[in-house]
Amino acid sequence: MTKAGKLLTVATAMAALVVIVVFYRDVGAEWLGCLSETRVREWIAALSGWAAAIAALATIRTMQRHHREERHQDVVLATQVFALSEQHHDEARERLALLRQLEAAGDKEDVLLHKDELSAWKIRIEDPLYDRFDVQIGSPGFLDRAKARNMIANLMRGVEDGDKRTHVTVAIGLFQLLVAYTGGCAAGAREFKRKWGKPSWLLG
Repeated sequence: MTKAGKLLTVATAMAALVVIVVFYRDVGAEWLGCLSETRVREWIAALSGWAAAIAALATIRTMQRHHREERHQDVVLATQVFALSEQHHDEARERLALLRQLEAAGDKEDVLLHKDELSAWKIRIEDPLYDRFDVQIGSPGFLDRAKARNMIANLMRGVEDGDKRTHVTVAIGLFQLLVAYTGGCAAGAREFKRKWGKPSWLLG
């Protein structure tokens, strides 16, 4: 708003006040004279209720702010895990789609999960960030992670014993677990960031 607009607004408000005082003075006096003791008590009680509500809101805002400060390190962790799990989720989902195409084509015995690929997924799923996330925040799919780690360990032993081919359904089972866990982490981290990452306009 320009300076001229502000001055016009102030002048209008002052003019309205003058009109009210001059022309409605008697009405105002009569209204004030009609106030009963009961009505005054009712107004005071209503105002007390509003005061209590405002005080409660202020208390909640203070508590929320303290919780956000306490959760700051967890928000940082959730931000890191969100980026990591989204990347791993996309990779596992793409691999799962390819395996399902092989299964649909009838190539049920031609799937090789090479040692390098298994090792790479072992490193990914054992990332310390996932450990911290499961303990401090919690992923709904932490059991999927445990199953995937056990399956990778068993498959790696099979590869080391003679570069054995893996049945496509076994490979699909592994990547279903990886997709479920990384997807759960991404969703959990996103929700945690939404709740604690920034204050709300109402609760602070």
